[in-house]
Amino acid sequence: MSDAMPDSMPEATSEAPPSDAPPPRPRRSVFRHLEPVLWLALAIFVLARFGPQLQAWTGIGPAPTGEVPPGLVIATLEGETLGPAERDGRIQVITFWATWCRVCRLELPSVQRVHESWAETGEVVVVGISIDQGGEAVVRAHVEAQGYTFPQAMAAQPAIPDLRRVFGGIQGVPTTFVVDREGQIRHILVGVSGPGTLQRAVRRLLEETPLAETEDVPSPTAAALPPGDQGRILVRVR
Repeated sequence: MSDAMPDSMPEATSEAPPSDAPPPRPRRSVFRHLEPVLWLALAIFVLARFGPQLQAWTGIGPAPTGEVPPGLVIATLEGETLGPAERDGRIQVITFWATWCRVCRLELPSVQRVHESWAETGEVVVVGISIDQGGEAVVRAHVEAQGYTFPQAMAAQPAIPDLRRVFGGIQGVPTTFVVDREGQIRHILVGVSGPGTLQRAVRRLLEETPLAETEDVPSPTAAALPPGDQGRILVRVR
């Protein structure tokens, strides 16, 4: 009996046994399902971030709630005071800012243009409130260098530790509050408001008729009632 090895050995196969498992799904299909969610998240972010700017530009949308305290008195760096006598019945543009804020350098020129547009008529009161901790000298030097001519004040007032609390706090600077004649806050703009947005918002509020200028108008249904029962309603004229 021979001990010789055979000339060739059968080759081992590397094929896997057949399986009933479905083939792996490509990753692209997963991203296809996530794409609508990502677009929705982006839309929500844009509306949350720029919704107030769009509302100020178009006048469409819910206005923020809140009001400026009627008795609020703001002491300015010019040595004057902005109290009820100076603010009542006027549109107010109040901007919180800081000298170290780069975005403020983009936004404050828009505030300056609002001041220049209505400085002579006195219909609009514009004031900048600095949150700087370096003191008044730093703010004065910055305002002079930038050429701002609207009144300036410090957030830390003699009678008020922090004006930011009076306005319910702010998310960051710059933050601009646009207030109507009745002292109601109508717009809160954080960051850059956009070209012409402040002026459009202010002009729209100026066109509104104050609540005090209401007239007594007969009710549309009063004509159908007996003379003794005819009622009258107050209609706000806008």
